[in-house]
Amino acid sequence: VSKAELRMAQKSLINALRQCTDSPASLQAYWFGRQVFYGSMLTPEICIERVKAVTAQDIMRAARAVTPDTVYFLNGTLTGEDIEDE
Repeated sequence: VSKAELRMAQKSLINALRQCTDSPASLQAYWFGRQVFYGSMLTPEICIERVKAVTAQDIMRAARAVTPDTVYFLNGTLTGEDIEDE
């Protein structure tokens, strides 16, 4: 993870969190989602501070903990004639 990638990802997440306060509906969806999916009531401001604190090492550590669950193989359905028509 490069410094630029990390910075852009953080800015994107921070922007999304700040948008939560733009309307009552967005704020309601934020709080509902926090409670249902995470069981916590962290404010957008606290989440922003946590996003800012993430380092490239944190991301690499989390990536190493991921194990693949499912592998998909995609097979094409085009024949030679179909390919020529395109």
